Amino acid sequence: MKKVLFITALLFAGLASQAQIDSARFMHSIGFGYQYTQFDGLSNQMQNTYGNNYNLDAGAFTMNFACNSIYKRFMFGGEFGGLRRKVNNDDSMSSTVSQGFGYFNFGYLIIDKPGCMVYPFVGIGGVYSGLVLKNKTASDWTDPDFVIKADERGNFSSVGASINAGLSFKKICNHTHEGKQLQLGLDLGVHITPGKRDWIYKGSDEKVESFGTAENIGYYARFTIGGLMTRVFDRSEYMR
Repeated sequence: MKKVLFITALLFAGLASQAQIDSARFMHSIGFGYQYTQFDGLSNQMQNTYGNNYNLDAGAFTMNFACNSIYKRFMFGGEFGGLRRKVNNDDSMSSTVSQGFGYFNFGYLIIDKPGCMVYPFVGIGGVYSGLVLKNKTASDWTDPDFVIKADERGNFSSVGASINAGLSFKKICNHTHEGKQLQLGLDLGVHITPGKRDWIYKGSDEKVESFGTAENIGYYARFTIGGLMTRVFDRSEYMR
C-alpha cells in the first residue's frame, strides 16, 4: 500500500511540474499580393460626372507587415500595409488611388500541427484612402468644393474605421535560423470600411460632397514569408 501511495504521489508531482511549463509562439511576416478595391460612393459619382471611363474600382499590388503572438490556439497581433495604383489616364485627366491600413487582429487555430497552421481571423482598425486627380487640360476645373488649375494635381483623402476578416494558411518549414523557423503562407481576406465618410480636399480642407462617400471594400490575396519562434517558460516563476 505504501508503494502505491508513493508511486501515486510521484505521478501527481510530475503532472504538477509539467503544468507549470508553458509555451508561446511569436510570428512575424511580410506579405505581397493583390487587392481589388471597390469605392461604392466615389466610383458612381466619378462616372456620373466624367463618364464611364472613370470607374475607380480596380486591383493593385499590395503589401503588409504583420507580427502575431500565439498562446494555446489563440492568435492576436497587428499588421499595417498599403497599396497605390494609377487607375485612369487619358488626354484630359489621370487619377491615382492609394490606401494605407492598420489592424489589430484576433484568430483561432483550427489546425495546429508542427508543419501547418490554419486559422480564421478578424480585426478592427482604420484605413486611409487617398485620391489624386491631375488636370491635363488647358483650363481650370471648378467645382463648388474645389478648384484644380490647369496641368496641376488635386489631392483628396478620407479616413475611416475598418474591419479586416479572412483565413490564413501557414506552412512551417524545418529550416531554422537563430532559433526561428521559416514560415510560408497565404492570406485570403477582405477589408470592409463601411462608414459613410466624406472626402476632404487638401487645398481647402473642405468636404467634397460631389464625390459621394468614401466607403469601400477590398478583397485581397497575399503570399507571406517570415519567421516563427517558440518560447518555453515556467509559469511558477511568474506566480512567486
